[in-house]
Amino acid sequence: SEPIDIELNPSDPSQLIMSLSDQSNELLPDELNLSSGEYQLIHYRIIDQYGNLLSKDDINSELPTFILTNPIVGQIDQAEKQSAEGVFAFWAQKAGQTGLTIRQAGLTNTISIVVRPGSIKRLKASLTDKLLTAGENLEVLLVGLDNFDNRISASNLFPIQATILQNDLVLEKTELVLSSSNTNELVWKKSFDQAGIYQLVYETINTVQPVTTQVSFEVIPNQLATLKADFVSLIEPNEKPIAKRNHPYELVSGFSYQLIVVGKDTFGNSVNVRPSWKLTGNIGRVRSTDSLVILDTIFTGE
Repeated sequence: SEPIDIELNPSDPSQLIMSLSDQSNELLPDELNLSSGEYQLIHYRIIDQYGNLLSKDDINSELPTFILTNPIVGQIDQAEKQSAEGVFAFWAQKAGQTGLTIRQAGLTNTISIVVRPGSIKRLKASLTDKLLTAGENLEVLLVGLDNFDNRISASNLFPIQATILQNDLVLEKTELVLSSSNTNELVWKKSFDQAGIYQLVYETINTVQPVTTQVSFEVIPNQLATLKADFVSLIEPNEKPIAKRNHPYELVSGFSYQLIVVGKDTFGNSVNVRPSWKLTGNIGRVRSTDSLVILDTIFTGE
């Protein structure tokens, strides 16, 4: 008998499958985990009930449609999604979860995609207060962000180096010891006793490219704790105008002295003071000019 050529055509569309490879009918897992910034190629195809692949002609060249339940999480690459090879790309962006549904030839398939933060690209530092009183704790909140401003877990930020500067002079470098206020924020606390303007530079250590941020703050003196008076001769005489420079002071009659007072807080910071002067003994007079307080010694005594 003569051989007979038989051509078997696929039957009606039965299943729409998605996979990570164009060589496999293995379905995608129920949940696809991606990092922010990652492109994931996803292959799709339609098969009949026997597993035969249907071509575009078999389904009348019907194009697929794609639906994201949470579009902010990512984008479907429009350039790839309708290619002849049956592949599209999902571009993961904002951390979160979305459902992705594909529809074609009356069939649908849905997968869940979870996007987690990517690698750190930016550090943000914010201060609870940019003006401190000497002895107070500075509190700095550090947040790590990826390219899409997703907050990175605090545990993934370590280690971070802090450099403390004043007038561009490095005072201290230290690897931070941080207490976590929540999983995505790092809180660093440090007390500052000396008044002045400071800069803090934070830098990631073990990243491929160091990521840095900088903040400035000012420390002002605490309350007045000590007060010290001094005398400065306004004329340089041949004879010594001040015989004794600590309390009780011994001055020379007939000379004029500028009265100076220096205030300090408990940390030794200078505190601006405007004292009221009163001369209790009959040794001369106290007078004020635009900028000076002057003691004119006239008589001897205390």
